[in-house]
Amino acid sequence: MADNTVIRANTAVFTKLPQAIERDVRLSQHGSLVTTQVEPKYAELARARVLYGANNGSAVGLANVAAIPTTTASYALYNGSTSKHAVVLKISVMVTTITAPTEFGLIAGLSPTAQAAAETKYANSLALAITPGSAAPESYLTDAVTLAGTPLWMTLGGHTATTPLLGGQITAYVDGMFIVPPKFALGIDVALERQRVFVLAVVAKGESTGRDYIAHPAAASGARGAARTDAGAAGHAPVR
Repeated sequence: MADNTVIRANTAVFTKLPQAIERDVRLSQHGSLVTTQVEPKYAELARARVLYGANNGSAVGLANVAAIPTTTASYALYNGSTSKHAVVLKISVMVTTITAPTEFGLIAGLSPTAQAAAETKYANSLALAITPGSAAPESYLTDAVTLAGTPLWMTLGGHTATTPLLGGQITAYVDGMFIVPPKFALGIDVALERQRVFVLAVVAKGESTGRDYIAHPAAASGARGAARTDAGAAGHAPVR
């Protein structure tokens, strides 16, 4: 672009479109949909009141593991619902020990099998709706969990510092990569050679089984790949 090029644009008032209105969409020459997201990332989920969070609360943080686990997880997000899935959006961990490490990693894995019995909520931990007016969450953190099956443990991120840092953290925006069906558990751990103490937080959205876009064979019936209807759509009450 030359130095003397001038770009001109028209401004318009930001307004909401009325419901049930049809609008044309455009494709690029390569077949991509031409669109721009104006709303913040999770605004529609918050509007539908289906955003939930869980963390340690006032509970003492748990120590890390020195190797990739098999079926024992220091933490797990357990879905106690009988009909709703928990779609995990973000997992974060922070160092709270005085003798902080310089390096650590965050890993997680979803058990391939439902838990045989309900897991006990981690003492003093919190599981709350992020948006006021939402229904109470049915997913919560539990500790020292024996998962019903061996998950595929996945690395979600690492933290490296030149000096030990109290408050060092990892935030992984998994954005729905983990969908926890009813009575299933998502194992979460921090990997580090020496023992340190960490706190954990998880953000998830709710999805009803009837409108779920992942039909899990052990938790829901129906054809895999069924069309999804967003939570809070017209004619549907927000779900957990």
